[in-house]
Amino acid sequence: GFMQINPLPTAEENTLFYQQGLQEKNFRPIDIEKTRSRSSYDTYRRFGWLEDVRKNGSVLDVGCGYGFFVEQAALWGYEATGIDINLSRLLTEHKKGKFLESSIETVKEQYDVLTAFHFLEHVLDPISFVQECKKRARILMIEVPNHSDILMDECPAYRAFRWQRAHISYFTEETFTRVLRLAGLEKFTVKTIQRYGVGNVLHWLQEGQPQRENIDWCGHELPG
Repeated sequence: GFMQINPLPTAEENTLFYQQGLQEKNFRPIDIEKTRSRSSYDTYRRFGWLEDVRKNGSVLDVGCGYGFFVEQAALWGYEATGIDINLSRLLTEHKKGKFLESSIETVKEQYDVLTAFHFLEHVLDPISFVQECKKRARILMIEVPNHSDILMDECPAYRAFRWQRAHISYFTEETFTRVLRLAGLEKFTVKTIQRYGVGNVLHWLQEGQPQRENIDWCGHELPG
């Protein structure tokens, strides 16, 4: 099994939560260009993974959020589509990419690669979601937060930040692996990465909040 919030919301309540933008209301007002800049590290890192598994072709990004990854994948030559049940976070016109206000269950097309970055923890039934994904693409790239984090033990403010209504499920490497197996995936690799450096850890311990400026990202090689 894996950890989930209790009580679980109904499917209707969960859909309404995102359609009304209630997750964003937990955070300060969004500056879209600053958000784009802060997201660029993750965008490039994820593109490196995509390039490793597929040099071109069609990509579906489920839970595309602000759409930064879809835009960049399209600029890099992929046929990129993003879906989300609430596209109101697309606060700026994107240079390239296709965006649909939809859910995975309504997707009829087949894709070369399906991505879901920090989305699985938001769905009611992770196993069924992965099963729906594998019907629509041969290659899946799924990224989730790792609940095995030293700050969960050492920083009450971080615990309060991580335990939130938007996150329905909480995964460790072991429980994430179990979900993939129960969903029927036979060949897959689970890797853990450290997104943030020691500077961000110290900032949490000292200030009780994440770094907003000059974020200390861990050193991963970015694509040229």
